[in-house]
Amino acid sequence: MSKNEEVKLDGILKALFSTSQQVLINFINRMFGTDYCYGDVAVTYGKTEFPLEDFNYDFIKADLILNFLEEEKKTVYHIEFQTKNDTSMAIRMFQYGFHIGKNNSILENNIKVVYFPKQLVIFIEENSKIKDELRLKIIFPGGEKVDYSVPVMKYWEYTDINLIEEKLYILLPLQVFKFRKIFEHLKRKKDTGRSEFDDVLKEAKNLSYKLAKEISRLNSRKEIMDNDFNSMLIAIQNLMAYLNRNYCNNKNVEEEVSKMLKSFYDPAVEKKGIEKGRRETLISNLQTLLNIKFSDTSYMSRIKKIEDEDTLNSVFEDAVKSNSIEELKEKLKQRKLN
Repeated sequence: MSKNEEVKLDGILKALFSTSQQVLINFINRMFGTDYCYGDVAVTYGKTEFPLEDFNYDFIKADLILNFLEEEKKTVYHIEFQTKNDTSMAIRMFQYGFHIGKNNSILENNIKVVYFPKQLVIFIEENSKIKDELRLKIIFPGGEKVDYSVPVMKYWEYTDINLIEEKLYILLPLQVFKFRKIFEHLKRKKDTGRSEFDDVLKEAKNLSYKLAKEISRLNSRKEIMDNDFNSMLIAIQNLMAYLNRNYCNNKNVEEEVSKMLKSFYDPAVEKKGIEKGRRETLISNLQTLLNIKFSDTSYMSRIKKIEDEDTLNSVFEDAVKSNSIEELKEKLKQRKLN
């Protein structure tokens, strides 16, 4: 996977988490065995960039940090996404954990105390070498040993039905990404015809329709909020575009998927009478995404002046695909929105 592709996928994954507190609480409860109740806890997004002072002030950047606040108690959760197996992941997670803990450190009896966050790695693509947890043994000069471990979610083992049953709604759109491995297999095969790629793309399109239908039902039952509904449909659309542009270049499929997904959203908008609310939802999602991805929402004052919803959707897609806030600003400049 090229660096540019990684950036686009990273943006799509982070955009998924620009959702309501209710959906985030469901996710944390299931993955960490907690029992938070909506209304009893406040959820905020934590800082994800940490300077490496000894390396010319380079940065280490985490995927997602969530702060759960209950009265005076604060619990920090750190989630990383991995498409493939990475033998250095345990060390990387320890590095992330230390920097996150350092950022939240306190002074007790004149001693600096670093609290590591609760951590999780979500591996998306199947690999037999991926275990149920990442493990690392740390041995200090005096011989003291510390066993460090991080739980792993093997996403490929989950179907859309499993995700709904376990209230992991936030991860539903990623079912579309499972087709990437099938496309990669076709690329490696000799004499693979165009029709084989088109057949797999059609399967992905059919799954997108099924997922949109399931997400629409969840929205009608108030299991997910309107902004969650919109974010998930956008994620499905972007993942389909990602697959198409990297493996098929079908001229029609992206427009077909867009129309299909819009057919789910528009009736919901009409039924609830929330045309104005949709624009507000898009702006709210954009602000959350910019905060998660770039830790920079300074451009929101200009974005809030955009009235057209299709333009706001395009800006959201630009934010997903941008590697930096500067790149996003350049894209907005090209759209004459700066």
